[in-house]
Amino acid sequence: STLSAADAYKSCITDGESLYVVIDGKLMKSENGATWTEGAAVEGTIAKLLGAARNNLYALGTDRKILVSNDHGATWTNDKMEDNADLSLVPDENVSMVTLPLKTNENMYKVVLVGGSTADNGTTEQVWTKIVDESNDGHSFEWTSLSRESNRYAAPRLAGFTAFAYDDGIAALGGNGEGGNTTTAFKQFYFSQDNGITWKSHSEMILPKNFANDCDPSSFAITADSANRIWIVSGTSGKVWCGRINRLGWARQDK
Repeated sequence: STLSAADAYKSCITDGESLYVVIDGKLMKSENGATWTEGAAVEGTIAKLLGAARNNLYALGTDRKILVSNDHGATWTNDKMEDNADLSLVPDENVSMVTLPLKTNENMYKVVLVGGSTADNGTTEQVWTKIVDESNDGHSFEWTSLSRESNRYAAPRLAGFTAFAYDDGIAALGGNGEGGNTTTAFKQFYFSQDNGITWKSHSEMILPKNFANDCDPSSFAITADSANRIWIVSGTSGKVWCGRINRLGWARQDK
């Protein structure tokens, strides 16, 4: 089924130049958020937009397979997935997509997809990852699930769980536990240094005093800007917090 206009915000993504959203079975595109143009008809094909990474857009198909578009949403194809992929583990709620450069090859980058799965209803977030090689006509490797029941440091499944690139890793924050998870809202920042496999606390990332009392755990947004500032907005009160790790505020001077 396609998203209703009321739920469209849950599937809104950006590639840094344009906004994309699915409404009434059609892909809509905007450069400014005020005016929108109608794109490809995706009814019966796309269930939810997942995110953008460099030149590609990604979506969750109605069959729960991951779709990719390299022409700004005009056409979509099934992306490569690992053999015997468990499609019930592909995230479809609170989805974040993070792009990380590979330190060993400047032409390659890793895409990390993080979110909860209503088809799985487990206690942890689902994490999928793939590598894209821009030097080889955008050759894309297959999506691989990193979800493991034995992972002691898996990302907890939390309401509004949002992940973003920060401090050469992936940082995340979430509200109350979901899917049987009983973690307290805003217990800590979660940080992964291994591309989404393990998530632990970050010694330098500390939430403001009384934050949990002032921010609605069911309605908030968080992101980081190009100056390494982290912004958090409470949807109900409209309060805004901004902070960053001090050392990330200094411009690097290469010798």
